[in-house]
Amino acid sequence: MATTLDGSSRQINLGQGIAVRAPGLRGRAEVHDVGPGADTRAPEVDGSSAALDSALTQEGFLRLRVITLDVAPVPNAPIGDVRSPVTDEAG
Repeated sequence: MATTLDGSSRQINLGQGIAVRAPGLRGRAEVHDVGPGADTRAPEVDGSSAALDSALTQEGFLRLRVITLDVAPVPNAPIGDVRSPVTDEAG
């Protein structure tokens, strides 16, 4: 089931323990199960390619979920804080 993104910087719960922040983007986000035995294995949903699947397998990764986004930028959205790949938040 798709969840609405409102363009704010608040955390949006997508279910299954997954949450996103999408400041400046408005639209819909949806979590799809794509792991072994899942009903959703269509390439247009899980982003599969033979090369990607091979690389993930080689590195010991197993793709379980994919998040699809159908979004558009919010016109004249305020510029947010500088983002960093490092955080002191758990998770």
